Amino acid sequence: MLKTLLLAAAATLTACTDAPATTAVSGLAHASVGLFASVGNIGEPAVHVSIAADGCPTLAEDVAATYDGQPLARVAAGGVTEAFEGPDCSEISFELAAAPANPGQPSTFVLHDATATWTVSGLDLLTNDINPTSALSHGQLATIAWPSAPTITGAYIEFDNRYGDAQFAEQLPDVAPTAAGAIVGNTLQLTLPATVAGYGTLAVSASRVPEPIRCDGPASCALSVSIRKDLAVTIE
Repeated sequence: MLKTLLLAAAATLTACTDAPATTAVSGLAHASVGLFASVGNIGEPAVHVSIAADGCPTLAEDVAATYDGQPLARVAAGGVTEAFEGPDCSEISFELAAAPANPGQPSTFVLHDATATWTVSGLDLLTNDINPTSALSHGQLATIAWPSAPTITGAYIEFDNRYGDAQFAEQLPDVAPTAAGAIVGNTLQLTLPATVAGYGTLAVSASRVPEPIRCDGPASCALSVSIRKDLAVTIE
């Protein structure tokens, strides 16, 4: 009986020893926070936050995260994972399925526990106000503006007719304009094909990389915004 108890105690001690040590917010060294905001993209959460830090830390269970006061779900606690090439770091990540936009206002991600509070903020992270600002006429230049975005970094535009058949699609680059279109600041300029007209859906996807207006706690912060809007339009 005594031998059985000793073996059980040894097994318990080994299990406790093998459990990864966890890290409080204040112990995340040289950490970077990446916040990805998404609006209108099917299957994507409204907010995804990833955190990387030195030493492949496993985040302590009492660490909480919020976005504009709403609690985020913890997707991964970090730590070390076994990959084909050998041990690798697993990112710490949080997600929020849906959140309201705050047009013209900053939105804030907060990571906190009893040891520290981190704050990351950006402006208009979930504002999807992209719309055509010119007439849509076949063979003519069309302009689509994203007023809440100081600069657009990339875009994809597709027009499907009333039957759902794609009539044209255009990928607009970050820097160099093409013959069909270009990105100019926060506007998309696209010459519509001369052969396309009628009622349909203009699907506009665009992305931007806003500057954080607050990055308190981590060593660095990066923000990224991706939107999609399906517009019922008639190309004259």
